[in-house]
Amino acid sequence: MRKKKLCLALQGGGAHGAFTWGVLDRLLEEASLEIQAVSATSAGALSAAMLVDGLKRGGAKHAQQQLEQLWRSISAAGDDVFKPGRSLVPGFGAVAPWSLLDVWTEAVSLVWSPYDNPFYRNALADVLATRLPDCSALNDERAPYLFVCATNVRTNRRKIFGPGELDIAALTASACLPTLFRSIEIDGEFYWDGGYLGNPALYPLRSPALASDVLIDARAGDRGDRRDQ
Repeated sequence: MRKKKLCLALQGGGAHGAFTWGVLDRLLEEASLEIQAVSATSAGALSAAMLVDGLKRGGAKHAQQQLEQLWRSISAAGDDVFKPGRSLVPGFGAVAPWSLLDVWTEAVSLVWSPYDNPFYRNALADVLATRLPDCSALNDERAPYLFVCATNVRTNRRKIFGPGELDIAALTASACLPTLFRSIEIDGEFYWDGGYLGNPALYPLRSPALASDVLIDARAGDRGDRRDQ
């Protein structure tokens, strides 16, 4: 059977990434599709890494398993993200949703710098280290190829990490929200979430060697690809 070749562009957006998981799970059921490359940002980059690694190591079924394990792990890790009220107030977990204490805790979390947080750790890095202990498949010469976008803190320009550059640091850099995580250092440069400059970045997919059809995962109103100026 002749397969339809396709490239994917996956945006960030926190919980939107879990929605994307469902879409990818359904795409992987289509034997008539061949995914050639994925360009992704933030939460989309995490899903894309599991998708590409799974396809290369074990095919569509394995990729589906990888994605499910990732998002179940992220859901569980959310309980470990530091929030002042959760850590300092006994029985915080029993507080009713949207109570005054809940709202106060969320507000403090937004202004409490992760650099001042004595309990800081990058929960996403922990999840990725468990779910993706070996990034070699992301960097080999086989399709599908993966490209992830991050924002250089010093230059305010985007950085696209492609095959040969992909590791846990690159993936967490793409998903590094400044209000939650400390910037990620890679080769002497510091990076934040790629969604500021490419959500998702499309130009890595503009190659004559890749399929001309690109399925873009983007909410209405998102600007998507933004050229460096």
